[in-house]
Amino acid sequence: MSAERRSSSPAEWPARCEDVLRRMYDAVSRFTVPISISLNDMHGKHLGTGSFVDLGGIITLVSCEHVIGKRRNNNLAHRVIGIDRYIALTGPGAFIVEPVDVGVAAISSLLWDEYSRKSEAIPESRLVVLHDAAPNELFFVFGFAEESSHFFFDTLEVNGTAYLCREAPLPSHSRLDRQIHFALEYNRDLATKVFGEHGLPKPVGMGGSLVWNTRFVECSSHGREWEPGYADVAGMIWFWSENDVIAATRVEYVRSFLLTVAASWGRDRAQADETVEPPT
Repeated sequence: MSAERRSSSPAEWPARCEDVLRRMYDAVSRFTVPISISLNDMHGKHLGTGSFVDLGGIITLVSCEHVIGKRRNNNLAHRVIGIDRYIALTGPGAFIVEPVDVGVAAISSLLWDEYSRKSEAIPESRLVVLHDAAPNELFFVFGFAEESSHFFFDTLEVNGTAYLCREAPLPSHSRLDRQIHFALEYNRDLATKVFGEHGLPKPVGMGGSLVWNTRFVECSSHGREWEPGYADVAGMIWFWSENDVIAATRVEYVRSFLLTVAASWGRDRAQADETVEPPT
């Protein structure tokens, strides 16, 4: 039976959406981590969500500027799923403020040797050149909300939220620009819980979560069997106005900034390599 026929029945649609949600969660959760801010020597609080991205061989942690940018005056840390401690963000960083609102920090090769046993980095190729989706396409978001965080035996624990939705009209707001941003449905009252103990949380703390275009509808319309490998990054969550939508920065602006930073870091690394004295 073709993918087109399987997805055409309204009765089958909820089950198909649940399948997409679960498979996207399995794929994307390996890229994604919570970011915390230190309050004192003993405690911190959840701040936002980040994703590992491989920019031409440079492993980075990518989030919003209003998240990672706080490291200018604060100590930030992140926690990889499967590793029982938070690790400080100490590598080089770069930021661009809103309306683009993207930040990035380099991850050392030593840390990545440890992380890569539990995590993966998103290949640069999955940051597409332009946000362009089929009508009524399904989008996937995975992030860590502040209300899902708590201390347990002096350790900050944060539960992730996986969410499947469609694009929504961008609300009129002084901080939103239709050229730079797009919106997604986020109606907590209408959301259907698929797995986990809690419903859809307030999205505070999910800033920096990447938005994935699943391309499920696109594949179905062409009779192709869908799999998570077809999905690519469409943007980054950064804004919530409490009106049943969340706003995201389009991937073309995220990608352009990240590639510019990676090129600069690559030049700096090459220059540093050139200045190393040969052994005698």
